[in-house]
Amino acid sequence: MIGMVPDHAPATAMNQGRSITGYRLHVRCKSISSGIYRPDNHSDVHGMILSFMKAHDEGISAKMHEHGTRKPWSFSRIFFDIATPVPESRWFHVREGIGGQFFINTTSEDVYTALVSGLSRHIQSRLNDIALELMDIDCETTDLATVTPVPAITMVFHTPTFFREYADAQITTEFDLGKLIRFQCLALTRAEMAFIDPDRLLKNVTVGSKLLKPATGMLHEKDKNIVWPGFVGEIELCCTATDPAIIKDFVTMAIGSQFIGVGSRTSIGFGHVTVKSLNEKTRASNYV
Repeated sequence: MIGMVPDHAPATAMNQGRSITGYRLHVRCKSISSGIYRPDNHSDVHGMILSFMKAHDEGISAKMHEHGTRKPWSFSRIFFDIATPVPESRWFHVREGIGGQFFINTTSEDVYTALVSGLSRHIQSRLNDIALELMDIDCETTDLATVTPVPAITMVFHTPTFFREYADAQITTEFDLGKLIRFQCLALTRAEMAFIDPDRLLKNVTVGSKLLKPATGMLHEKDKNIVWPGFVGEIELCCTATDPAIIKDFVTMAIGSQFIGVGSRTSIGFGHVTVKSLNEKTRASNYV
């Protein structure tokens, strides 16, 4: 298992002497025809990224299918500026010329370098196959070691989020602070970004305001549509500790979640989260 650290390891053990960096590619596109945007289009974009990385480094891409390891990257799904839901479905009507966007997040410098160097050439024609035209790609890096510790943040869940500990385990479809912290601390360890003691963090984090609602995501797999339940919206988390090290762990867990996703199935569009300060506003249309 990649990056596992003994339970007794000090909280800063993985952070000493090196940068802890998250990378994000913001891909902008637009629709080239009017029509219905189907759930399997999300899988098509995931397939584009996977085929590109497989050609670049088959070893990295193979980790997407390994159990018990952190996936090399996560994908946010596609958000459209204007999209009209089809009644009683997860499909959308999208008009020609409407802007869309999606994000690819990773903690791997190798993955980031490969994506920056060749992704645009790889996906240009394949986006056309699902009635999208590539406009541009922006790149962003965040060094978690330099993030300013703050005692309260808001996590915004843009796509359906749920927790499942292993393949046949029961799915947790509602927000659960304990599962959030345990999942994310383990994910940060597996991504070799940081080791954070989840028990210590749980004793010092409380939930403030919540604006969450049930949501489902649909994927097209093996010739059938599969519906995955979860939640979207935003939630305020507060760190009650006075110890600067615990506050730092709290912020690292939250900010790091932007680059590894939250919960399960993050590589194919679930659990896309951003972190904002308490006075920022997030468009409700971002929740899909």
